[in-house]
Amino acid sequence: MARLVVVMLFVLALVGCSRTRLDHGSLVIAMPVMSGWVVCGDKRKTSNLVDPTEDEVKVFPLGPGVVAGATGLRRVIEGATLFDVVEQAKAFSSTRPFDGRDDYAEALAKQLGADFMRLVPTRIWPDVQQQEREAHSAFTVAIFWVTNAGLPRWADVNFHLVAGPRYATRSTNDTLATSNKLRPVILGNLVLIDELQHGSQPAFGEARRDPDVRRFLIAPYLWRERTAPEAETFGRHIIQLTSGRLGELQKRPSDVGPTADCLRATSSPTAARSSPR
Repeated sequence: MARLVVVMLFVLALVGCSRTRLDHGSLVIAMPVMSGWVVCGDKRKTSNLVDPTEDEVKVFPLGPGVVAGATGLRRVIEGATLFDVVEQAKAFSSTRPFDGRDDYAEALAKQLGADFMRLVPTRIWPDVQQQEREAHSAFTVAIFWVTNAGLPRWADVNFHLVAGPRYATRSTNDTLATSNKLRPVILGNLVLIDELQHGSQPAFGEARRDPDVRRFLIAPYLWRERTAPEAETFGRHIIQLTSGRLGELQKRPSDVGPTADCLRATSSPTAARSSPR
């Protein structure tokens, strides 16, 4: 009888642990263009508990004239949602609107890290760490905006549990845009894009020779010569291509969906806030 009770308690413990759901985001590509930024993200929601769906939001407005994208861990659910990266980022921006200052990304990183550690029980952290080992961070949030001088800039936040908790931030300066070194920013699952940019597998030769792939991913990138409509068309195309052919490059099923959301950042945050409604 005692053995039966122990077995039942063990089974209940396993069931209880299995109820923690981790939703995960996979691919965001942001392209600087003459009018600012075009940011596209696929819509596939992957989870450790439920089948994939095509209704995730990975690119979102973070304020007037500011677009953000999120990859990696998206939310933690245990009965109710304990932590949602996008919602926490929006909550931060509601108390500190984006101002374009160099320390904004670091302040956002500190808050997201504090929120995660406060809201997600430590017993769940190993599951998040396991996902992180297959990516570059537990989660990433990137911010895209246009300066008052009309220059595209970006910054990102990377939160790590492995060898952490810790965070890292990066922020570009105007020189990157004025020197024509600004290129598309790609976050998440880069397996297919790495093959197109640096690989040599014959099966991907035709895709590598595609004129738009060459213009946006391979040839020298001149953002002042790229328009928002053509960037959005390419963003949707590369996400669809990644979804369709990722299975040829990785053993697990594709975590990138075929459809995308795209948003544009086309004016500086200061100008957007001061424009008449």
